[in-house]
Amino acid sequence: MFYNKNVFRENILGNKKLGGMTMFKYIGKKVELKYETGFHFRMEYIDENTLSWTSLKEGEDASGIEKYYLHEQGNDIYTLSWIEDTGFSVTQNLDFNKMEVYAFMSWNDESKRGGRDILDHKGTIKFVD
Repeated sequence: MFYNKNVFRENILGNKKLGGMTMFKYIGKKVELKYETGFHFRMEYIDENTLSWTSLKEGEDASGIEKYYLHEQGNDIYTLSWIEDTGFSVTQNLDFNKMEVYAFMSWNDESKRGGRDILDHKGTIKFVD
């Protein structure tokens, strides 16, 4: 399939539909994502390109502000991804109908195949103030 990379970036990676309408209706909202692996995060969708995250896992002091990329899968289901300065990458599939999240995380680890390690896990979404 042929596509114009600049149009693709503006319309999909820039979190915009054709006509410049924002796809993500949760801008300005905060959620907690609690994974079955023990990871627990507070997320805030600051604007159509920026999110903040804070780890709520006991004993862990980690947070960040990231540029994210978004794709609407349909009917309140989104794929949201970002790459941190360290090379740590996250892709979340957020289903706001079922209030579930599936996440794939990848980071540098020379002892692993391809020099990267991964974690694939499931969790819940909860809106917070």
